Amino acid sequence: MRRHSLLGAVLVVIILAAGVGWVAGRHIHSPGDIASKSAAPTPSPILVPVEKRALASTVVVRGKVHYGAPLSVVLATSSLKKSASIVSTAPVKGAQLREGDMAMAVSGRPVFVLTGATPMHRDLGPGTSGTDVAQLEAALQRLGFDPGPVDGIYDGQTAAAVTSWYTRAGWAPFGPTDEQMVTLRAAQADDFTARSELLKEKEGLATAQAALDKARRAAAVQPAVDDALAAAVKRDRLLATADVANKSAALDAAVDNERVANMRLGEARTAASAPAPAAGAAATAPVVPTPADIAALEAATRQASRTVATAQSDLAAAQAALAAANAAVPSGSGNGPLDRSAANADVTHAGDAVTLAQSRVDLFASRVAASPLAQVATKLGVQVPADELLFFPSLPLRVDGTKAVVGEQLSGAPMTLTNSRLAIDTALSLDDTKLVKTGASVVVTEP
Repeated sequence: MRRHSLLGAVLVVIILAAGVGWVAGRHIHSPGDIASKSAAPTPSPILVPVEKRALASTVVVRGKVHYGAPLSVVLATSSLKKSASIVSTAPVKGAQLREGDMAMAVSGRPVFVLTGATPMHRDLGPGTSGTDVAQLEAALQRLGFDPGPVDGIYDGQTAAAVTSWYTRAGWAPFGPTDEQMVTLRAAQADDFTARSELLKEKEGLATAQAALDKARRAAAVQPAVDDALAAAVKRDRLLATADVANKSAALDAAVDNERVANMRLGEARTAASAPAPAAGAAATAPVVPTPADIAALEAATRQASRTVATAQSDLAAAQAALAAANAAVPSGSGNGPLDRSAANADVTHAGDAVTLAQSRVDLFASRVAASPLAQVATKLGVQVPADELLFFPSLPLRVDGTKAVVGEQLSGAPMTLTNSRLAIDTALSLDDTKLVKTGASVVVTEP
């Protein structure tokens, strides 16, 4: 028993000594060993093949596939339409919209899509211009309708092309509104009134100018008129004086004739009333007038009296004419009623009237020029309401979703559009972002 215990103790000591020696051999090295281990190995041929290739890191992630560039569409507001917007034809989900296609209809009017960088933001019609008009004209050309030069000006050719486009698509083009027609009629009435007043004032100006010309001519000939008038008055006065002299002489003659007639009548009456001569008297006795002779003498006397009265009346008339002739021109002035100062005053007054008439013509001419009729008329015609066009930078597009319901009032965005290309949304962890860079190739594997 003791022998076995001793043998075990010896074995333990031997094992411990071996362990201590092994540990000492692992940790204790000579300088030669250290130098041999740190020296470069002996060169020898490389027997492994070398391959040149790019080192890559592969990152695998999961993503969600959808159509790209989603866009919510909102129709612009048109000032041409006052009623509520009711959806009459809703967009069709999944439909492809190409240039010239109708996306939907609102209140019985179409909504077309066209290619253009500028969104539709206003009503287009005669008199408008800008880049939105230019892109409309360019779209009309692409659709096969000739709008004339693509100059950004909405003119008659543009309106004709819009009319052809709408008509071919089965829609009536949008013409003048009731409010525009009311405005046009009001402008026409105002323009007619202004033009009528202008015509009236022009007639007044022509009358004033004619009066001025007449006054100037009268003023130009007034000296000769004054001389002629003075000569005429002088002649009339001389004639009236001579007439008075003649009428006075006639009156004197009539008075003498009346006196003679009265004397003869008296003698006849005396003779008729004398007694008859005695028988056997001398044959030279005066002749006794008969009653007939006396009657004739009485008639002659009455006629002489009437002649005197007539001569007196004629003399009075001649004297009145002489007085009028003398009063026609003040003694020694040599001026008539239309003297030179009066003629010059007439010219001045006529000139003032012309100036006033011209100012009134200018006033009403400015009113005619300022009339809004021309501006209102140029804006009438075929128009494109702002809510009937949708411009997109690129087409075709796809109707991804719609909120418009037929019969309901339009509000907000009626539809969402996307392009026809698929897009994948995914996310990278922070560690994965260190392994990728912009432009790296991607492989999409669809399950």
